[in-house]
Amino acid sequence: MKFVTAILVILLAAPSVFALEYPVVWNLGNDYSSWADRPLTANDTLLFTYSNAHNLLVVNRGDYDNCAPSNPITSHTDGRTVIPLTPGPMYFICGIGNHCTQGMRLQVNVSTSASGGTTPSSTAGTPPSSSTPAGSNGAPGLSMATHVMFGLPLALGTLLAFMA
Repeated sequence: MKFVTAILVILLAAPSVFALEYPVVWNLGNDYSSWADRPLTANDTLLFTYSNAHNLLVVNRGDYDNCAPSNPITSHTDGRTVIPLTPGPMYFICGIGNHCTQGMRLQVNVSTSASGGTTPSSTAGTPPSSSTPAGSNGAPGLSMATHVMFGLPLALGTLLAFMA
C-alpha cells in the first residue's frame, strides 16, 4: 500500500503538459497585426481555416516583409491547416495575387515555455484580449482557445488509486 501511495504522489506531482489551439480565420479584411504580441508557447498550434481563394505559406522574415511567395518553407492549400508552433518568430502569408500586401500576413513570436522564452517582455504576464469574439476576425480567437491536456500522470495516478 505504501508503494502505491508513493507512486500516486509522484504521478500527481509530475507536471502535465498543456497546449493551446488558436483558431485563425484566414481571409481578406482581417487585422492580423495583434498576433505578434500574443503570448504563444511552443507546442501550441494555430488552426487556419480558409477558402480555396487563399493559400497559407510559412515563410522566412524577408519573404514576409516583402510579401514574396516564391520560396515558402511550407505551402498549404487544404482550407484547414494546423501549424504546430516552434520557438522564435514564425511568419505566414497568403501567396495568392496581392492578398499579402492587402493584409493577409501574420507574424507570431513563440516562447519556449509558459514562463517566457522568446516572447517580448512587454507582453509577458499580460492576459490576452478577448474584446472581439473569436472567429469574427482572425486576430483574437484566444478566448476560444481549445485546452488540450496530456494528463498521463493524473490518469495513471487515478488508475493506481482505484487499484489499491
